[in-house]
Amino acid sequence: MNAANRVIIFISAILLLLKGFCVSMFPISKRAKEIREVISDLQELKSNSQFVRAIDMNIDFFRSANNMFRFIPWFIFCIPKIRKGLHNLLELVDLPIAEWQEKGYMGLAKIEDNRFARIMVSDFIDELCELVLKTNSLMT
Repeated sequence: MNAANRVIIFISAILLLLKGFCVSMFPISKRAKEIREVISDLQELKSNSQFVRAIDMNIDFFRSANNMFRFIPWFIFCIPKIRKGLHNLLELVDLPIAEWQEKGYMGLAKIEDNRFARIMVSDFIDELCELVLKTNSLMT
């Protein structure tokens, strides 16, 4: 991925954060309600699950995603910790909560249909594939 694409992705991420911040300023927004539901479902799953560490990481993420001023410190301080334990990382769609798995996959389908997102995601997918292939070759 070249420098120009990285800058475009960085600027897009900031714009999405600002959009999310504007949306989260309204106390009864659909996004805030959905985040509360996710956190509630994760806490319920945590009480009888083998995925306690992954659930904690997801709860931290969703709590910080609700507010831009919480998200930036989370991003700066937690991403390096997550990168160290990449092989143990589970996303919300990887956990056994059918509702969020379905919503996650539907969201990915929408992104794949969006022309602009496809341009951004294609570079990400290329880099992700390189990382997976590199990791697999190191493991074998």
